[in-house]
Amino acid sequence: MIIRKKTLDDCERWVDINIRGWNDNLKGIVSNRVLKLITDNRDERIRKDIENFILDDFHYVLEEKGIVLGIIKIKKCMRDKYTDYGEVQALYLDTPEKGKGYGKALINKGFEVLKEMGFNKVIIGCLDGNPSNEFYKHIGGSYIFSDYFNIFDESYLENYYEYHL
Repeated sequence: MIIRKKTLDDCERWVDINIRGWNDNLKGIVSNRVLKLITDNRDERIRKDIENFILDDFHYVLEEKGIVLGIIKIKKCMRDKYTDYGEVQALYLDTPEKGKGYGKALINKGFEVLKEMGFNKVIIGCLDGNPSNEFYKHIGGSYIFSDYFNIFDESYLENYYEYHL
């Protein structure tokens, strides 16, 4: 297993893992309309991912035997009262790969890079009802608040967890 920076060649797989994550983890949590829009928008998302690649300096992939199995996106948090925090904005594993330690490896890499960036606290949001909430607690996250997250004009409750590096 290696974790490396995302390359242009990873854009299509990145979007596919993201789409599968939404469809597998959030069915019954977000509307079928949202899942359909995310899935139907695949080609446009890949195009935008390629277009924005130069801006994606803190995107990493986990690769095993030449196949990307997981993705993580980290950044400076832009939420009021948390601007001195780093943030894990996205973490997805190809569904069959869950439970193999890959998520923990990606989180550790994200935390390592955020610490190198000067952050000593990290925030991670997870939609309420998503089974990943248990993962974020399991790896030491402390629940700090919930807030609404909007996607395609629909609003969903998101739980936030805090980590000290």
